[in-house]
Amino acid sequence: MRTFKVGLSRDFLNAEGRNAFGEEGIETLQSHAHLEYGYFDEHRDPVGADQIAPWNGIISLTPKYTAETLKGADDLLVLARFGVGYDNVDVEACTEADVALTITPNGVRKPVAYSIMTHMLALAHQYPVKTRLVKENRWNDRINYPGKRITGQTLGSIGLGNIAREMFHMTAGFEMRRLAYDPYIDPKIAKDIGVELVSLEELFERSDYIAVNCFLSKETYHLVSDALLGLMKPTAYIINTARGGIIDEAALIRALEGGKLAGAALDVFEEEPFVADSPLKHMDNVILTPHSLCWTDELYQGMWADSIASVSSFAKRLPTSNVVNKEVLQKNSFLNKMKRLCYE
Repeated sequence: MRTFKVGLSRDFLNAEGRNAFGEEGIETLQSHAHLEYGYFDEHRDPVGADQIAPWNGIISLTPKYTAETLKGADDLLVLARFGVGYDNVDVEACTEADVALTITPNGVRKPVAYSIMTHMLALAHQYPVKTRLVKENRWNDRINYPGKRITGQTLGSIGLGNIAREMFHMTAGFEMRRLAYDPYIDPKIAKDIGVELVSLEELFERSDYIAVNCFLSKETYHLVSDALLGLMKPTAYIINTARGGIIDEAALIRALEGGKLAGAALDVFEEEPFVADSPLKHMDNVILTPHSLCWTDELYQGMWADSIASVSSFAKRLPTSNVVNKEVLQKNSFLNKMKRLCYE
């Protein structure tokens, strides 16, 4: 039986050398007789061409894959991103190198939506400040930090994909008005879930809470700018669990310092790790988390299921979903590579 060699990026391992994202995924890999797995020898960012050369499939967490990386893809058929963002992968280079790129939308849908809810509720209830009041023995100061209502307020989303739709589903009991900006969505989908599609400017003008739920691309880089932030209500909040580059951080700092909005919650940043001594770290009305708020056992289980299903299906030459560069599936050179590498 021909085995399909699957490489895992080194950043899955913690300092003790154990997989930090759950042993369940490793056990699932081990249960597939046609799959043989191992880890990259070291963590490099971007990944080197020599690192991908031994593998037929890769399940990858955070490192970048460039055109230079893909020069080592003679025997690589599928790159399975352990997540939904793929701004760290040169998609065009993958297609050119006959490599299918897959993502894990089912695994992240609920956990990321829960993260948005966590941020929204924490902002509304002044959670960071009130935690500090107790730790600093400032009990009587609580009178100075009332929270903000959620019931009847307007929740806006930049994007109306799987995560945004799950977010709106979760807020059904909050009796919130629902807005979204998404130039690519079928209006019927929005109508069916009770979401009003509006322009980006109107979204910022009307929303009390804004959630960023779109991909980072050339089109969306610094989409949230001085101009848009200036349209927000001074009582409104913005939440970003998508990608840091979508919000111009310098513009956000200016808006917060100028009282243009009530606060922000960020799980993602323009530069990660977020180690700079940014003014954001010293603002009472800003919540910062290290691009991991959605990292739960539920997320791990779902992402392992999606990513392993991708590599396993390709290894067996079976149809698979969640392919980003679908055009690669029609290339004769890709089909010939699959025939050469895969289990029959």
